[in-house]
Amino acid sequence: MRMSNQFLTAAAAAAALLFGSSAQAAMLSGAITADNAYNAYISTSDSTLGTLVASGDTWQTAQTFTTDLTAGQTYYLHVVANNLGGPGDMAGGNPDALLGSFSLSGSGFTFANGTQTLTTDATDWRASSNGVEQDLGGTPAWTAPTGVPVSFGVNGGANIWGNALGGPVSGVSTSAQWIWSASDPSGEAFFSTTLTAGGVPEPAAWALLIVGFGLTGATLRRRRALTPARVAI
Repeated sequence: MRMSNQFLTAAAAAAALLFGSSAQAAMLSGAITADNAYNAYISTSDSTLGTLVASGDTWQTAQTFTTDLTAGQTYYLHVVANNLGGPGDMAGGNPDALLGSFSLSGSGFTFANGTQTLTTDATDWRASSNGVEQDLGGTPAWTAPTGVPVSFGVNGGANIWGNALGGPVSGVSTSAQWIWSASDPSGEAFFSTTLTAGGVPEPAAWALLIVGFGLTGATLRRRRALTPARVAI
């Protein structure tokens, strides 16, 4: 009976950690910039722009932000980036490129790459161009992007813009890629990535769960040893 009680105690503690860990508070943090300007939002729907969490208009300097996340809710990180150059001789070639690196605290969420760290890349983000460049001083119109971004190269690359201003942006991972939407009639692009609820349990939860399974096996073996064998008549 004592072994059974130990098992129940370990199993209960493991369950509390295993399932309670997904309900703990979580935060999204990031360092982000865009050429030339951007607004970043966190949203619970890919079709809705969401709440503004960061903005900037000096692309050589990254801005940092932190925002709380509610357990069990899928989120989308949305970015509207524009070149401030507008259409004209640069139409179809405006960079409106995005650069950033991001992390999650707590175990309740993962990024599109299945981990709790993410950089801008051509795999885990979606991108589409907008037909008209907007004033980011207000609330821009938003359409969920569906295209695959194009990479200009990594932040740690040698002068990707081909001049002295193209070196690495401080505060952003050197493996982060400058990404943009190749189809670019206006100089504005939309970017989106998904934050999925339901992260990996904490190591302590796994340890207790393993202990619980071990005690279960020991209890079953002990019971078999103490049960008298039946004799066929």
